[in-house]
Amino acid sequence: MDPTFRDIDYQFYIDIYIMVEYQPRLLFTDAKVPPLAKEVPPCQRTEIILDMPALPNGAVVGRGWNVADKSPYLNVFSNSLLCARVARHSSTDCIRGLVGFTTGLHCWEIRWPHKQRSPFPIIGVATKQAPLMIERTAPVVGTNPHSWGVDIETCTAYHNGHSWRYPVLRNPDDEFIFSDIIMVLLDMDEGTLSYVVDGKNLGVAFTGLNNKTIYPIINMANYYGVAAIRYAGSLPKGPPSLKLLARAAIRSAIGLMNIVEDSKHLNLPESLETYVSRPGLTYP
Repeated sequence: MDPTFRDIDYQFYIDIYIMVEYQPRLLFTDAKVPPLAKEVPPCQRTEIILDMPALPNGAVVGRGWNVADKSPYLNVFSNSLLCARVARHSSTDCIRGLVGFTTGLHCWEIRWPHKQRSPFPIIGVATKQAPLMIERTAPVVGTNPHSWGVDIETCTAYHNGHSWRYPVLRNPDDEFIFSDIIMVLLDMDEGTLSYVVDGKNLGVAFTGLNNKTIYPIINMANYYGVAAIRYAGSLPKGPPSLKLLARAAIRSAIGLMNIVEDSKHLNLPESLETYVSRPGLTYP
């Protein structure tokens, strides 16, 4: 990381940098999410992609933030996995991911700490036509027909200048706060975008994404804003492979708490034992 950011005023950069480089993904629980107005039924493909074997680091870095496709007021660190806002004036700044998607189910993780969010911390997707900044503090993502996103501070979805509540809770008086770790599910075969928090699918936020090339994007206006991206994996259209299904079945049967030790009793070849017990998403 750039040593000029190692003073006390930028300690938050160091904290996030360490988190991105070394901290594994926490095990999901859905205890924090209140009941939804319409609960999402279990989906095998979704369950598998949220617990995919960790990708090689090169594949993850190759799907990080795009240093050439961003507002000039955002800097990129940590092998393109971390972006930080450096503007001292009122602007709203965006950055797109390196890779756009046209088919398949894709999943990536955004880590965005609460104290580096407000105002207008929007996580979403966009085409190449979507603008990346404005010289004032306001949403950019979702204010045009080329981008879709959810403000994780106000629980507001935006697209084409329209906004609505997301997620929709069964009891509108319930309090819901997006956690620091948010999973994004982009299904280019169905043309939908969903979000997963604490292991719970919050439901489809946007539809009509088919027949486009779609990129990850974030909208940032906080002076101390920092956000990390980590691509988790993809599944082609159709049922998952037998190998993935077998891995999911074994992990479900023996549980994740002591899976490294428990998998040693399965009498599997070493390579398969590693494949079964390896965590779904890690930061090398």
